[in-house]
Amino acid sequence: MLQRPIISVIYQHGRFTAEMTRPTAGALEFLCDSLVSYAVLKVLTPAFYAIGNGNTPMVVSFLAIGANLFLNWLLPSGWVGDIAGLAFSTSLVATIIFCCSTR
Repeated sequence: MLQRPIISVIYQHGRFTAEMTRPTAGALEFLCDSLVSYAVLKVLTPAFYAIGNGNTPMVVSFLAIGANLFLNWLLPSGWVGDIAGLAFSTSLVATIIFCCSTR
């Protein structure tokens, strides 16, 4: 909700113009969707190692690399837009890792 004012206050001076604020705010919106997934993963990954199950984070990481490569190729190609597409794919990969880790 406040992504445009925040981006404009922080960055919009000098070479960073109002036209650049719009796509940057879109990327910030998509990245905020994955904050919960990243926060939970910061707790889950060490927990797997603590219980002696190091294979699950490794397998999930390989799945994440493959999903990230595919989504980074697919989404910026016109469906969402260049910058927002990369942010959306990063957010989706974080959610996929979270879902795979909790099973």
